[in-house]
Amino acid sequence: MKTTLIFMILILSLGGCSSSNRSSAPTTKKAAKVRITNFYLSPAQVPKGSTGNLCYGVEFATKVTLDPPVEEVWPAVTRCLQIKAEGPKHYTLTATGADGQTDVRSIDFETVEVVAAPELYDISVTSMQVKPDQPVGLCFKARNAVRTEASPGTYDAAKGCLVDYPKVTTKYQIAAVGKDGQRDTRDVTVKVR
Repeated sequence: MKTTLIFMILILSLGGCSSSNRSSAPTTKKAAKVRITNFYLSPAQVPKGSTGNLCYGVEFATKVTLDPPVEEVWPAVTRCLQIKAEGPKHYTLTATGADGQTDVRSIDFETVEVVAAPELYDISVTSMQVKPDQPVGLCFKARNAVRTEASPGTYDAAKGCLVDYPKVTTKYQIAAVGKDGQRDTRDVTVKVR
């Protein structure tokens, strides 16, 4: 019992029982700084008339505003709003913290003109197998094309038809070329026997 008493006295003297050595002043906690963690468009360019996403994320914000307004916004770690691509727009996001400090970011929303891809269709060949010097006719139509091409042989672009008199098996190449240089191509092989 004597050992236990000595042990308790030792513990109390090392740990201290009194609060007289400690500061009694309250600690002040510094407010975390408000910040916008992300503000972006997805996709970066949206075809005119389509919809895209305007996404944002904030930390330590008590209030969030978007100019021009799209819909109601509020502090969120991540959030996306749907926006319609009706022309170029400039969006500004402002996040305000509890201390009144702000973080501001801006982004430009670009719309792009959608150019439809050229397309070959209604392809017809008079015969897939001919005798030497027998005529071959190859006709086709194209959508969304600024020009069409066909070779070898004599090609009439107005009619969309090619005429040839092959002596050997021949591979004919046709193409529709779009406004932006895109191409839709096909190969048609006619055997000569």
